[in-house]
Amino acid sequence: MPGKTSAELAEAIVQILLIHPEVFDGRVISDAGGEPEIQILVNVEMPLPMKAKGQSPNGIRTKEPVTAKIPQNYPWKSPRFNLRDDFPRNLPHLQPIGKSHPPQPCLVDGHQDEFFRQFDLHENGLLQLIDQLIAWLEKAATDQLNNAAHGWEPVLRAGVSNSITLNAAYCRQLVRPGGGISLLSGRYLRSSKTEEPQFFLSADANKIPLKKDKPDIFTAKWIEDYASGNTVVAVVSPPKLPTGKPRLETEHYAEYIENFEDILARGKQLGCYALIQSLLTNISRYFDKAYLNQRVPVGLIFCIRRPFKLTGMETDIELIPYIFEIFPSDGRKSILEGGGSSKAYPAAQIDAISKELLCSVSGTKMPPRTAILGCGSVGSKAAFHLARTGGTITSVSDSDYFGAHNMARHALVRDNLGGQKANELAKELATLDQSPRTYPADILTGLSTDDGRKTIIPPRTQLILNTTASLGVREALCQWKPKFRKARVSEIALFGHGEAGIMLLEAPEGNPNLCDLMASFHAEKISPTAFKLLHDSEFGLSEVQIGQGCHSASMPMSDMRLSILTGTMVEELLELNDSKTNEGKIVFGFRNGSDRLNTQWATWTVPAFEIIPIAGSDGWKLRVSKAVLERIRVEMEAFPGVETGGVIVGTCSSRLRTICVVDTIPAPEDSERSAAKFILGEKGLKKAIERRFQESGEKLLDLGTWHSHVVEVGPSSLDWTTAADLAKGRPPPSVLLIATPTRLHAISKGI
Repeated sequence: MPGKTSAELAEAIVQILLIHPEVFDGRVISDAGGEPEIQILVNVEMPLPMKAKGQSPNGIRTKEPVTAKIPQNYPWKSPRFNLRDDFPRNLPHLQPIGKSHPPQPCLVDGHQDEFFRQFDLHENGLLQLIDQLIAWLEKAATDQLNNAAHGWEPVLRAGVSNSITLNAAYCRQLVRPGGGISLLSGRYLRSSKTEEPQFFLSADANKIPLKKDKPDIFTAKWIEDYASGNTVVAVVSPPKLPTGKPRLETEHYAEYIENFEDILARGKQLGCYALIQSLLTNISRYFDKAYLNQRVPVGLIFCIRRPFKLTGMETDIELIPYIFEIFPSDGRKSILEGGGSSKAYPAAQIDAISKELLCSVSGTKMPPRTAILGCGSVGSKAAFHLARTGGTITSVSDSDYFGAHNMARHALVRDNLGGQKANELAKELATLDQSPRTYPADILTGLSTDDGRKTIIPPRTQLILNTTASLGVREALCQWKPKFRKARVSEIALFGHGEAGIMLLEAPEGNPNLCDLMASFHAEKISPTAFKLLHDSEFGLSEVQIGQGCHSASMPMSDMRLSILTGTMVEELLELNDSKTNEGKIVFGFRNGSDRLNTQWATWTVPAFEIIPIAGSDGWKLRVSKAVLERIRVEMEAFPGVETGGVIVGTCSSRLRTICVVDTIPAPEDSERSAAKFILGEKGLKKAIERRFQESGEKLLDLGTWHSHVVEVGPSSLDWTTAADLAKGRPPPSVLLIATPTRLHAISKGI
């Protein structure tokens, strides 16, 4: 620290530590090398019978000496506390630093320096570390570092620079009751830039036999201080006990591994000595009459069954990894350069990328298996959101190619342009444990054929996400009967230069479908700001110049805005899909004016539509929302004993042969009601229809009329005449909806 010599700093730290009530003595014992070393004597509370003997049964003393070196960059870095050389090492939470170093306890979850630096006063940080140290010693004395309620504490690997990356779940699947060794193909990187070499190994989830006809199992290539190549990782599971029962390891063994002899000794403790010897023999045979003249690291993982589940995990099998090096030189006496004294290194087991890992880290439920239709900016972002939470992307479909302008918002970044978006997205998703099918062609064409549909929406797909912003694709998905696709359908789209977004989620059985939901959304009353974003041409597609004489129809928006809206809607999509609702959902969000931090969201629940064949048409159907049906029934109750009616409003699709009714316009005041008939008035009707058309952003059309029957009778000859008159007076299509006390009928003469 500024203004103090290292000796003065050490003495000051001793005085701070002596403030703690459990610290009885302290002194500076060395001031060499600019990192002074101090020693303190701490009191360890334990039950009276242990205290009377001066130590616990496992060798923890009531007064424990503790040393610590003060780092040169203190207080940016905290002291590391060491225990006496003969302190018991067969305990959890001891750093794996080898028997040539004094035992060092792990005092906090996470990084000790970060724990220390969270306190404004370094004096407080020191005393908090002493609290942690004394708590650790007291738990060690009473065997409370491990317990079934908390879980078995695995061998500590925090701070270990060597690692083996693999699929831990697959590794545990290789454990057999009778024991044995499985070799996994792997790769390595060896760094010689530090005093001790550093190793980074990775293993595939597939076994490989050591056969001489496979010369590339072990390879080595040096570039300056780095070597890389192929190797193996041996997964070792102990054999059964002589009694025939599985071997259960109930003890922590001292983590002192420094050479191959130590690995053999550990193997003997775990009942795996013969297996380790056979591994070495088999590697030697592989190199019989062959050599490499390069050191190659080999991974070794003991799979040990513990008496209860590991902390924070659903397995009782602990993976304890090490790395040693072989040196298959010509003229060698052993495959190990130094024989049994060849160095060995503890290694951290790092989980390979897997859907299970990503889901766990995300803290979410496993997302559904999803097919992505459209691989543009929204589709690519959505695909990565789902993949990064552990979901399976079953397919990606898009016929478009990458251009430089796509880099403004797309999830991918490419320096080689011209690739197809679907193929490029699939390649990138592969790094997240994904293997989606690709359909790099026109989606509408694909959805019209059996082979195309099987690629765009593969078997076992649970969710279809349409991000194309294409009415044609939406209608094609609505046309595809739910009983054949077996997947729930959703859609995400952005509007208003990324200031607004909508998410649609069909009911599980496809009623309401996407077209029903979009029509229902246009029937909702929204704020003027949201209306402008949705319907004003100022916020629609623009011609964006992407080269001389070249342009693209696009919607100018920033990547930040697109990512915020897309991420929020994907998250809400997963939540709603998991809610097991049998209704459709609409989610709409928009930024309210210039306040960038104020995004307002609304959700609507849409029940199933009533589906009515339209008599007199060529296979057309009328789909009527529940809200409209309730409005009609309320109107009928308001006029008992007479017929009543009004105008029906909604959308129409000639491709689907469907008329979708989502709103009504009340009958004008000059309408006539009687027990025998209803005559729709004309006063103000045209203005009312035009007003409703404009209020919907010119999306909802006048589709015809409805009227009631007082008794349970279908369309009359007068009704058919009225339908014909409707067809003449309105542009097609037009329909007449008849509501009886218990049923609905639809007729038309114009379609």
